Amino acid sequence: MVLWADFFTKEHFEQFPNLHQLFWDGVHGAGDVKKSTDAAVAEKLLETIDKIADIFWQTEKAKGMGVYPPA
Repeated sequence: MVLWADFFTKEHFEQFPNLHQLFWDGVHGAGDVKKSTDAAVAEKLLETIDKIADIFWQTEKAKGMGVYPPA
């Protein structure tokens, strides 16, 4: 949620049209994980988080922050 509210800008959402949906899926997926012990539910959330992370690392803003993607 912090990335959605504080990091990504209108331009990012225009550049990556699926970004809102990914955050929607992630927030609701986190709620699903809290209510389940099914590993598949957790895996689905991790896939969504990875997709958001991929977009994060593609932005110029992330590149200029002095942090680097995991190797």
